[in-house]
Amino acid sequence: MITPAMLRRGIIPQTHTTTDGVTAAQAHTALAELLTVGFIADPQELQQLSLEELVNLITQAGTTIGANRTWQPMFPGFPEQVATMPDIELFLTQIYHYLTYGRWRPDIEKTFERTKLAHTDWTQNFRRLTLVELTPQLVQDEWAKAVALSLADREFLHDVIAELGINVPELMTTTGFTSGDNFAAALCEIPHPHERLDTGLALARTATDVLRTVLAAYCKEPDRAVDLLSSAEFRLDMRSIPRPQRRSILRALARFTDNTNLDMVMRHKKLWRRALRPVHPFELPQAAEVHTHLTIIFGKTAHRTFNSQVEAALLRNDVPAAVRLLATNPGNLLRRVDHLMRLSRSKKPSADALLSALAEAAPKARLTTLISCYNGISNRDAPLKVFRIRGRNVLKETNNPPVESWLKSAVFDTLRAAMRQRLRAAPAPTGPVPVGSTVPVELVRREASTSKLALARGQRLPLGDGSIMRLFVHWYGHDVDLGVCFADALLMEQLGYLDYTNLSSNRLKNSVLHSGDITYAPLPDGACEFVDIKDTIWQELPTVRYAIPQLISFSGDKFDDIDNVAGIMVRSQAMAGEIFEPRTVETAMNVHVKSTSAIPFIVDLVDRELIWLDTSLGSRMGCFNSGRSNGVQLIRAELETLNHMLTNGQLLALWAAAHDTETTPDAGDEPTNHDQVAKLLAF
Repeated sequence: MITPAMLRRGIIPQTHTTTDGVTAAQAHTALAELLTVGFIADPQELQQLSLEELVNLITQAGTTIGANRTWQPMFPGFPEQVATMPDIELFLTQIYHYLTYGRWRPDIEKTFERTKLAHTDWTQNFRRLTLVELTPQLVQDEWAKAVALSLADREFLHDVIAELGINVPELMTTTGFTSGDNFAAALCEIPHPHERLDTGLALARTATDVLRTVLAAYCKEPDRAVDLLSSAEFRLDMRSIPRPQRRSILRALARFTDNTNLDMVMRHKKLWRRALRPVHPFELPQAAEVHTHLTIIFGKTAHRTFNSQVEAALLRNDVPAAVRLLATNPGNLLRRVDHLMRLSRSKKPSADALLSALAEAAPKARLTTLISCYNGISNRDAPLKVFRIRGRNVLKETNNPPVESWLKSAVFDTLRAAMRQRLRAAPAPTGPVPVGSTVPVELVRREASTSKLALARGQRLPLGDGSIMRLFVHWYGHDVDLGVCFADALLMEQLGYLDYTNLSSNRLKNSVLHSGDITYAPLPDGACEFVDIKDTIWQELPTVRYAIPQLISFSGDKFDDIDNVAGIMVRSQAMAGEIFEPRTVETAMNVHVKSTSAIPFIVDLVDRELIWLDTSLGSRMGCFNSGRSNGVQLIRAELETLNHMLTNGQLLALWAAAHDTETTPDAGDEPTNHDQVAKLLAF
């Protein structure tokens, strides 16, 4: 079965059906259909599919970009209808739509002529599809990654597991998990809760793995096992647990009694407290085996964690003592390097102690932790930062105390040396390594949107030479708004905007048009909105550089609860073709952020490139608009951070240096770079 999740990965599953493949003519016809929805494949590979599979492939490809949805905006003659309509008529039309709670939409009184698309109006960014044999090893490789899987990754694995009929518990026993998130995601693929519990407890490596197992098996929202969120917003409702399973949970927890695991219990004690409610631990004889854990969880004793000892040393400004403690925990040392650097200012002995401990401990830490530390120090002096805390983005001004340049340089050298040492364990390159990629190494994917193209934050896509850029969004059931802000090259000033608040007073009407605000989107048709940006925008905003599309959930529902698709098209004429033309879609995505705000990408209007950001203002409330948001400041902070992160090219250069392999200055193929970097991050 071919699914959208597989196509987003660029995969056509090879099924080895007994039926004959299609003819060459049918394969080429299918290729023509795929091209019209932004996909491309080898006709010879398409010939290996049955006719039913080929039809399903075309259908699912269209679904991936939203071609199966109803694209009927408020003003069906958009953009000409909006461009020629008096402002007062626009205003009154929208008011009447609001007064009828979105039930009324204007009738078409005039036919607006649409010409054919120009023969040059095609996407610049086709998604290449390849025939691939699905195997259990593919699932294991994904589970074993050091970076937490995104929702798109999990959907893909779910489809592969279903297609192959994989025995998940059996496969998990031979998988080397490195991420707790991925361990929990794998457990969620087991259908029966008791089997989830037995499998997870048997494979648990830490006390937190036991917690994830309990949540995966008996929480009404199994995803809590992945994100470990628990609050008024993310409720932790547990199901009842039979007595035999309650005993098993306590016996499994009793295996983890060392201080490191007790610290983990302390870190998640509120979550543990809620998860253990249906366990009723004090009613069971096994409670004696986990007495220490329970006293920590229920606050009956003071537990002095490892971090508390470190904090005490830092409070005394005793860097050597803190470093001696942290040397036994390389990951923790790396997470505190910036703090230790600040305390070592003008204290050569303290700085020497830090560098010595770092040189000894850093090679023992995971590569992902080393890169995270490197990025943190690279961005320490940024005046504005985006902090991602438990599913929420927070924009904050910072003013870190300066550190000596020699110390900062020495720490960078130590981190790079540690990365090279870690990468010596990776297989050596088989040829010259391209090191020109400027795409940042991707360390976080949990909330990544599902896109037609596999994109990393900071990656750029060419948008071609069409004179019209058309933003779009389609959704069901909620009130979603599409808006756009414009900013200068330094992202210091919002030059203008267009959203539902100024449709009838749009001072950029000669260059930017909105299709109308729709507030009611019931099934089966849903609702959609468009924004056109013409290449004449510089006549009205001479200093403009960036267009910042914003999606806002006015109704206050988070986007991970809204069925949506959004993206951008490029064409040469505004009234050519249908309003939504699949073949002109440069990229389309389903937004999954846990927020009422989403900024999937921005557009560099000068270089005509899309910059993938997949970010959010982090808001949880509705009823706001693009023009009065902090979108410009957010993008300035995001780009500043991305510009100072370790790139794929730099990591590949370190890999080549670790094995004395030649390099080439070109960027190479980005999908290949991405796959290779993902493999290296496991070391």
